[in-house]
Amino acid sequence: MKFNWWNTVKTSDKIIAISNFVRSDILEHYKVPSNRVITIYNAVVLDIENILPFEMVGKKFGIDIEEYFYTVSSMAPHKNLTTLIHVMAKLKKENLDLPKKLVITGIGGSARQTLIQLIEDFNLVDNIILTGFIETAERNTLYKYCHTFLFPSIFEGFGFPPVEAMMFGRPVVTTNIPCLREVTLGYAQYVEDPYSVDEWCRHILVNNLVEDSKSLKLLKSYNARVLVSQLIRVLTEAGICEHVWTRAIDLTELDGLHD
Repeated sequence: MKFNWWNTVKTSDKIIAISNFVRSDILEHYKVPSNRVITIYNAVVLDIENILPFEMVGKKFGIDIEEYFYTVSSMAPHKNLTTLIHVMAKLKKENLDLPKKLVITGIGGSARQTLIQLIEDFNLVDNIILTGFIETAERNTLYKYCHTFLFPSIFEGFGFPPVEAMMFGRPVVTTNIPCLREVTLGYAQYVEDPYSVDEWCRHILVNNLVEDSKSLKLLKSYNARVLVSQLIRVLTEAGICEHVWTRAIDLTELDGLHD
C-alpha cells in the first residue's frame, strides 16, 4: 500500500485531497509541488426530510427523544469508542443529569470484541445499544432526535458523521484534531484530550444546538453540484476524457443531484 501511494503521487498530473488536512499531509510526506495537490471536499448528500416517525425507532431501540447520545462509527481502534464507554460508565455511576444511553451505529472493526467486553465489565448492557447496519431513514431519525452527537475519533481524513449530525442541528462533541475542526467549520465542541473522560463530560454539559444559519452553511459547503463541478474542471484542465465530460454532463442538470 505504501509503495502504491508513493507511486500514485509521483506519477499523477494532479492529486485531489478530500480536505486541507489531507493535502498538507501529502505535501509533507511526499514532497511534491504544492500546485499539483488540490483540495476538493467530499460531497455530503443528506436528505434531511428522509426520516421515520420517532415512535418506531424509539420502540425498536428502547430510547426516548433527546434522552440518548448517538455516534456513527466503525469499531476500529482509532475511532476511540472505548473512551465513550468510560464516559457512559461515569454518567451512570455519578447519576449526572444527562442521558444514560448511548446508541452506536456501525459495523465491523477489530475493536468490536474489546468494546463488547468493556460494556459487560461496566454493566452497561442496558445503556449502550449497538444497532449494527441500519437504513438511511432510521439513521437520520437517530441523528435528528439525539441529545448530543459524540465523535471521539483520533484520526480522520474527512469525517462525515459529525457534519451530518450538525446538518440536523444537533450539538456535536468531537476531538480537536485538525481534520475534524476543519470539516465542521469550527461549529462543534472540541475535546483537547480525546481520552479524558472528565473533559468529554464537561463539553457534553454545554449542549449547544447548531444554529440554522450554520447548518445552512454546512449544506452549502458540501453541496454535490458545486463539488462535482470542481472535479470536472480539474479533469478537463488536465485533458482527461474531456470529450466525455463535455458531451455527457450538463452542469445545469446537477442541481438536484442526490447520488
